[in-house]
Amino acid sequence: MRLPLADSGQPPTRAGETKENSRMDLREAYTALGNLPTGGDARKRWRRIMFWQRFATVFFIALMVALVVGPIAYVELPREIIRWHLAAAIERHVNGDLDAAISSLDRLIEEYPNNEDLLAERAAWRLENQQYAAALKDADKALQLSPDHTSILELRSQIYQHLSRHRDAIRDWDRLVSVAQSNFGLSLGAALNGRAYARALAKQDLDLAAADIEEALQREGENGAMLDTRGFIRYQQGDITGSLADLDKAVRMTEEEYEKLSKQVDADRLGTIDPRQFELNLRKFAQSVAVIRYHRSLAYDRAGKPDLAEQDRRRVKALGFEINEHLL
Repeated sequence: MRLPLADSGQPPTRAGETKENSRMDLREAYTALGNLPTGGDARKRWRRIMFWQRFATVFFIALMVALVVGPIAYVELPREIIRWHLAAAIERHVNGDLDAAISSLDRLIEEYPNNEDLLAERAAWRLENQQYAAALKDADKALQLSPDHTSILELRSQIYQHLSRHRDAIRDWDRLVSVAQSNFGLSLGAALNGRAYARALAKQDLDLAAADIEEALQREGENGAMLDTRGFIRYQQGDITGSLADLDKAVRMTEEEYEKLSKQVDADRLGTIDPRQFELNLRKFAQSVAVIRYHRSLAYDRAGKPDLAEQDRRRVKALGFEINEHLL
């Protein structure tokens, strides 16, 4: 049976032998084997041995760190580079230089052509810049990379509408409704509202559109966007009285919200939130107000109230928008 070595870490000594004698015997044994030369050469060789032992230890530790950190750096470093360059592009966007912002994304996408988030961002900016065909190309590629990316599907549906490809827009909203029905993190009411509005723009399946918006309102309650959708559907169906009832309420609600947001922008100009981003958000909401005003002007015209229709059209222009096929 094997017995354990002594805990002291020293070689066992014979009875009556001193530690010094034991070390001398050990040294003599190593010398005899040629492992430890005597004299100055021994000290030099011993230093070299210790140096390479330390080097091996440091190298091993560095290798272990590289094996752990390396894969993380390989994944995260490109992401950080993308974040830096995207931040610069967004800075140009909030400064109002949309062309320069898009050019910045062009260079970034050349380096990372299969990043769906970058493609979606450029698609949104190209849509804003009325570059509809180019925006669609970006959205299509982004969805090839991430087929059920809901925000990109919604973005592409908007691009389709600007291109008058309403059937394709409805098809994207069908997918969004399907995803929302099985994903509790998404609003089914908002998806139904989007599909109903797409059908109203297409002047197709208006009964189905009406059913969608009624379910959406039951789920979400009344808000300006959904009331506008129902009012616009009723306008397309020829129910002008019902249309104006919804659109009057939608105009009142959205104008009140726009006024609140305008005051918030003024109040936060010296706050921690970038006021330029506030201005962009306010601009987007102003477009919603303009669209609802435009829809009501159509209903007023149909109701034989041209003066009220003209008031709404003036409000659209005051908000900074032109009345054309792209005011959706």
